[in-house]
Amino acid sequence: MLYYLEGMPNKENRRILGLNTLAHVSGEGSGVMPPLVASMTSVFAPSVYNIKQIVQTIQNERCTDVLFLITYLYDMLNFKDIGEYDVTSLDICLTGGSNIPPKMANDFEEKCACKILIAYGSTEMMVPIISSPLDPFATRSTGVRIWPNAEIQLVDDDGKCVPVGSNGEIWCRCCSNFQRYMGNDEQTKAAKSPHGWFKTGDIGVFNAAGVLSVVGRKKDIISKGAIKIFPADIENVLSRHPSIDQVQVIGVPDDRLSEEICVCLRTKKNAIVDKDQIVSFLTGKVRLEESVPGYVLIFDSFPKTITGKIDRMVLTKQAIDRIQSKVQLTE
Repeated sequence: MLYYLEGMPNKENRRILGLNTLAHVSGEGSGVMPPLVASMTSVFAPSVYNIKQIVQTIQNERCTDVLFLITYLYDMLNFKDIGEYDVTSLDICLTGGSNIPPKMANDFEEKCACKILIAYGSTEMMVPIISSPLDPFATRSTGVRIWPNAEIQLVDDDGKCVPVGSNGEIWCRCCSNFQRYMGNDEQTKAAKSPHGWFKTGDIGVFNAAGVLSVVGRKKDIISKGAIKIFPADIENVLSRHPSIDQVQVIGVPDDRLSEEICVCLRTKKNAIVDKDQIVSFLTGKVRLEESVPGYVLIFDSFPKTITGKIDRMVLTKQAIDRIQSKVQLTE
C-alpha cells in the first residue's frame, strides 16, 4: 500500500474517500496512511451508510479516489439520481474484498469515467498487491501485481508450490505481515507457517505475465462429488444475464454429492428467471458439472456484514432453511 500511495501522481491534490472504520485494513489504507505517507487528504463519509450522502460527499469534497466494496459499486451504479451530481473528479476506484464481476467493473468505469483497480489484502498483511493502472482493463479488473516488498506463493494442500496456470492457496510474506493474533497462539500457528508465510485461505492463479487472479475463498469451494467448483466462475457468467441484478453461488449439503450448487439471485425489476433459463445461459460457458445447479433461489436482498460485504455464511443458512422447508412442504 505504501508503494501505491507513494507512486500516485500529484499526491498533494488527491483526496481519497474512505467508508470503513479505521480498525481494519481498508480504513487504514484510506483513512490513516494517505495523509501520513503521501500528503494526500483523507475524506470520511457519514458513519451511517447512505449512497446519496456518499455521492454528495464525492461531489462536495471533489474526491479523486474512493475505496469501495462491491456493494458500494452496485449501489452507485443503481443510484437513479446519479446524473444530478458532479462526480467527474473521480480518477481511481479501489475495490476488493470479494469477487468483482468484470461486467460490473466495466459498467462502473463507463458510468463514472474512472479506472477500477483491484486491491488485495487483509488486516494481517495490509495490501501487498494491487492492480496496475498501466494495465489494460481486462488485466487490471481481474488480476493484481505484487509490490516490491512482498512475496506470494501458491500452494497445494500439502504446502507445495503449484505451477503457473494452476490454482493454489495464496500464501504471503511481506514486511507488513502481522506477528500474531493477540492472546491466541493456536490460531497464530494455524495461520502462519514456520517460515513466516501468512496462509490467506484464498485461492489464486498466476498467469505467465505474473498477474495474480484471486478466484475465491478456499472455504467457499463447492465439492460436488469429486469435482471442485469455484463460485466466481458461475457468478461472473450469470452477472451478464439480462434479467439478473445480483448473484451469489454457494454450496449446500447433499446426501449423495456431499454438496450441491445453489444459485441465489436478485432479479431486475419485473423480471422472471427460472432454473431452466439459468441452465441454458450457463451451458457452454462453464464446465458441464457447473451448468446444472441443484437449486435456484430468488432473494429480495442479501444479508451483509457490518463492513458492507455480502455475508455468505448467513446467506447459506437462509438458503438451507428455505430448501429444507420446501422439501418438508413437498412431503
